[in-house]
Amino acid sequence: TQRSNTDLDERIMTALKGPIQLLVIAIGILLAVSIMDFGEAIQQLSHRQARSFITAAIVFAIYNTTDIVAFTSSTLRRVTGISIQERLLPFLRTIFKMFILVTGSLIIMQEWGFDITGLLASFGIIGLAFSLAAQDTAANVFGFTAVVGDNPFNVGDYIVTADFDGVVEHVGVRATRVRKLNQSLVYVPNSVLTNAALTNWSRLSKRRFDFTIGLTYDTSSQQMREVVSRLQAMLREREKVDTESVLVHFVTFNDSSLDIRIICDVFIPNWNDYLGEQEQINLAIMEIVEDMGLS
Repeated sequence: TQRSNTDLDERIMTALKGPIQLLVIAIGILLAVSIMDFGEAIQQLSHRQARSFITAAIVFAIYNTTDIVAFTSSTLRRVTGISIQERLLPFLRTIFKMFILVTGSLIIMQEWGFDITGLLASFGIIGLAFSLAAQDTAANVFGFTAVVGDNPFNVGDYIVTADFDGVVEHVGVRATRVRKLNQSLVYVPNSVLTNAALTNWSRLSKRRFDFTIGLTYDTSSQQMREVVSRLQAMLREREKVDTESVLVHFVTFNDSSLDIRIICDVFIPNWNDYLGEQEQINLAIMEIVEDMGLS
């Protein structure tokens, strides 16, 4: 392994050193009792010891190599078709390692004649009592896996729900910290967050302008046609405006104005930059109206 170009094989050998030693001991015990006659009682005891060592060797081999050869999200998706966020994998690896240890322990206990049926029933009762006592905590932990798995937001995103809005500062196992615009800090239980309708404004690729301007009634039909045409041209010439989304139409005879509705999308997700672009468009609209002698 020292001659290879990677240290992966050396790390695997280090992780398997203890399990291999257990296997050697188990093989030695089996060879000894098969060659020499120790009697039936000693033979049964030795076989149990050997099988226990083999089980322990397999369990610790899997446990020790889990972190070394663990799947990445891309590998897992390619092999199983299951898509999991990369940051959720350490949590799943921990659960898998606990499952391996518990399973191995039960197999070894059964090998030595313990009745694990009663033990499993006891675990079930204890688990039920624990789940009833800590159901909120359990719900928050499952909420954490949902938040990480579905990935509705990242740290730094600006989110809005019916109860609060702000910037996500930290996603914990029990709760998520959100900094509101007034700088107060909200701790939101993950179970509440996963059940809430949530808008993530940081995931926008573009934002929409949709507003109405009103011209006075002394505007002629020819002037209306010209101002609509110039507004359309102005918007289509702007670098950040999606030209396919531009809609400018004279839509309403209002009580005191002739209303023009203006709709367009701009490729600016950032809120401050969006306001700056809105200001420039508003000023350009004013310039067109003033240039035509309208109000």
